[in-house]
Amino acid sequence: MYLATYTYLNGKLGADQWLAATPESVFLKHQYWRAWTTLFVHGDAGHLGSNLFLFAPLCYWLTGYFDLLFFPVAGFVIGGLVNLLVLKTMPAQATLIGVSGVVYWMGAAALTLFLLVDRRHSLKRRFSTALFLFLMLFVPDTYMPQVSYSSHLFGFLAGVPSAALLYAWRRKDFEKAEVKEIIFDEPTTVAVADEPQDLDDVELPPPRERYWN
Repeated sequence: MYLATYTYLNGKLGADQWLAATPESVFLKHQYWRAWTTLFVHGDAGHLGSNLFLFAPLCYWLTGYFDLLFFPVAGFVIGGLVNLLVLKTMPAQATLIGVSGVVYWMGAAALTLFLLVDRRHSLKRRFSTALFLFLMLFVPDTYMPQVSYSSHLFGFLAGVPSAALLYAWRRKDFEKAEVKEIIFDEPTTVAVADEPQDLDDVELPPPRERYWN
């Protein structure tokens, strides 16, 4: 992304002729590849940094827990399709750049998979956590006219069913990977003296045993 942005902003290799996407170049000139190459182009260092702030940890999380076919392959394929949809809504000369659509797809996928896969806590608690993260990380607090909020919306909406399909496809694998802890508490009698005494004379309950499946 850094190299593509540097090349585009500095006019290297004629990047302005094939990297960024406009409705005119994509639909009138039939240069559909731009819907994907423009994912790697950003307007400046601030734009790139703001996207990498969420892209980097989400990339680490998705690639660490799930297969590479889901991300980055499916993520960037769907990101380009989202761009095609967004470009349909834009003026002919407007330019769409940036990976924010993919970032919002990643965020929606991560939150959905957290809800479905991580069953250590109740569904209510998982939903509350996911809602909090959504409000904190993905809902903007200010309006900026240069931002394509359609990319954010369409990317997020595409991420939810993508994660649901992955869960349905690999549900048995997820369930097999679960580790269940069973704790048995045996009843015990603790001797209580009327007068203070040495702890060695007090019968303490046995430690809790843990069995892992």
